[in-house]
Amino acid sequence: MSNRPYSSRVLGGLVLVLAIGLWPAMWFWPLVRNQVEPRTTGFRIDLNRADATTLALLPGIGPQLARNIVDYRCREGMFRNLEELSLVSQVGPKTITQISPFVVCRSDDS
Repeated sequence: MSNRPYSSRVLGGLVLVLAIGLWPAMWFWPLVRNQVEPRTTGFRIDLNRADATTLALLPGIGPQLARNIVDYRCREGMFRNLEELSLVSQVGPKTITQISPFVVCRSDDS
């Protein structure tokens, strides 16, 4: 018997458990880090319902701009179309073009 505190079987089992447990986190990590575009995951973000954290996942939208969008929506009401997003401070045509494939503007009755 070895004098080592852990046998190779225990260490092997621990490595296997960690690998299986970390696999889902490794798959989601690029999305969390904003490296996977929403299009690759098959969903579109609703500008009228998304919170700032979700909006920050969009390309070209950081945390501050996401908060600006939510603040504007709370003050002025829901967006009727994507072009109305240009009324938000610091949102320009380039930003709207970047996010247009990944967003929708649904109203309460749709």
